[in-house]
Amino acid sequence: MKKKMLFITNLLPYPLNNGGKIKTFNALKILSKLCDIDVICFVNDKNELQYKTALEELSLNIVCVIKKIEMHKNPVLLIVELIKSLFSFYPYVVSKFYSRLFRKEIKKLIAQKTYDIVYVDHLPLYQYVERIKALGKSKVILDQHNVENEIIKRRLDVSGNIFAKLFLPYEYKKLLAFEKRACATCDITLAITERDKTCLSALTKGKGNFRVAPFYINSEHKEYYNVNHKDKVILFLGTMSWYPNVDGLLWFYENVFKKFKLALEGYSLLIVGNKPTDALCGLHDGKNIIVTGFVPDTLPYLSQAILSIVPIRFGSGMRIKILELMSFGMPVVSTTIGCEGIGCENLKEIIIADEAEAFYNSLTMLSADVDLRKKLSDNSRAFIKNKYSYEKACQDYEGELN
Repeated sequence: MKKKMLFITNLLPYPLNNGGKIKTFNALKILSKLCDIDVICFVNDKNELQYKTALEELSLNIVCVIKKIEMHKNPVLLIVELIKSLFSFYPYVVSKFYSRLFRKEIKKLIAQKTYDIVYVDHLPLYQYVERIKALGKSKVILDQHNVENEIIKRRLDVSGNIFAKLFLPYEYKKLLAFEKRACATCDITLAITERDKTCLSALTKGKGNFRVAPFYINSEHKEYYNVNHKDKVILFLGTMSWYPNVDGLLWFYENVFKKFKLALEGYSLLIVGNKPTDALCGLHDGKNIIVTGFVPDTLPYLSQAILSIVPIRFGSGMRIKILELMSFGMPVVSTTIGCEGIGCENLKEIIIADEAEAFYNSLTMLSADVDLRKKLSDNSRAFIKNKYSYEKACQDYEGELN
């Protein structure tokens, strides 16, 4: 008999236009074979309700609550939410996911059914475990996509914004306390990498039960990277609603693409991802820099590029987009933080560069050396098949639930 699971997540995990949604959707794909699952999540507006069918095809019961969560293009609403969070027990990254209706829907589900497992996908949703006392004997699993406090701390380290310098220390203090409390009180905390597992365990000083979350990436594609590619197209792939992506791209433009413009003559930058900010849209010139916004299929854009970049300066967890690129065989140049936790090696499956000049040298070296591109392409595809297979993730999840 299948176990009953209540799966609480932040956003409807479809379409698969960012790493968080891919991870959540892939987890549900496996868990749906092992458990009877009710999913509750937010959608930003009614238009997103059309994507419920993709999850219902997995035999999941989906409850959606409408609330504007993504506010990067609504500065007034963002400022209102930031001010409200100053008077909240919870930090902004947590309080923005609070909804009385969401809480009411969870209580309604709990009243109708006794769940063996309450699966909290993303730290901010753990507030509902604290706010609702009627979970009974359900085992609570917290799936940490990142070490959340680390993202704030690292952003504070690189930010030159005065508002960020004033607000983030206060945010960091509240988030650190919440993350520590959540990991120490849930039954199991799933970290996305061994490194994150070590960080979270250290945060709670040994309290709590920590494992690495099973994860897989699709390694079967209609076509793969062409090592003999001639066009010097540099690809960035990722959602722009996640600020570290925006920060990294703007850093790359100012410190590499613009600074070495004459040396990089003949190169173009292709930025593919959902919800680009005004600052990124302003870089689009239709020739040297192309910003696409949302695309339903990334394959045509992957096929245009000679290499890809991940110039992330802060963040935590794992860049799932790197795994996607590697599964395609695309050579990747990334910062150390960008490829943190994946387990790939410099000059074997990836190229790692942290400074602007090192990034520039890596781009020119890689685009000129077909043998190096072939080596990285072959090694990265083999790496994904060996470490992030569907079969391994299924076995690992079954072990965790039992």
